[in-house]
Parts: sequence; C-alpha cells; structure tokens
Amino acid sequence: IEHYFVTGGAGCIGSELCCALLERGHRVTAFDNLSTGSEDHISALRNNPAFRFVHADLLDGDSLNQSLQGVNFV
Repeated sequence: IEHYFVTGGAGCIGSELCCALLERGHRVTAFDNLSTGSEDHISALRNNPAFRFVHADLLDGDSLNQSLQGVNFV
C-alpha cells in the first residue's frame, strides 16, 4: 500500500484526487489550510481509516515535516 500526500486536499480537485487514491486502496494524507478548501469536500472521506486530514499551512515546517513521515508520493 502506497501512502500519498495531497496538498490542497480539502479543495475541489484535491478532494477528488484523495477519493480516487482511496478507491485504489492507497493511504492518503490530505494537507490543507482551508483558505479556499472546505471540510465539506472531505466529509465523506473522514470515516475511511486510510484517510487522514491535517489542517495546517505549508509554511508551517513542523506540521509539514511531521505529516510527510511515511509518505511515498507527494
């Protein structure tokens, strides 16, 4: 199982990518500061144990580094 990291994962396109990756059996970490994205876009994904949402900004190096641990693809 591959682990994907999706920036803007709560956006319209990012959430669709997360959904497609999960449907293919992958693990997904969605990373979004919700400046333009919405938690509504990922509400259906939250019950999937292979999905993780991180509410943070890419400029937050600590959150970014922690979230990237174990990730195979960005």
